[in-house]
Amino acid sequence: MNLKPIIDEEEIKELNRRFGGNIRYDSSISFAIEAGRGKFIYRKIALFLRSIAVQHPFTDANKRTALAVALLAAERSGIKIADGSAGRISKITKKIAETNEENTGKIERWVRYAFEGR
Repeated sequence: MNLKPIIDEEEIKELNRRFGGNIRYDSSISFAIEAGRGKFIYRKIALFLRSIAVQHPFTDANKRTALAVALLAAERSGIKIADGSAGRISKITKKIAETNEENTGKIERWVRYAFEGR
């Protein structure tokens, strides 16, 4: 089993810098990477969305970074990003941030539906 993360901490920080943010603290990012090891991709994406959109580890662009990380992780995992998937993930990211959703299982179901439409 390959336990190498689908996306690493430095890549996440670089994505955020491109959006104009800076790291405030990286413990939630490290947690998402570690907690996602060996898990299915939708759980990994849910952990990234929660850790970035809810816990705001960056000074700015947390939602944009969470969305970019989710899409990049999906792409690297071979998930076809069908028409509408990116828009649905964007709406989910916004909903997670607005409601401070912490339930990873619920977020995982939303993510699965966003990509698979079921």
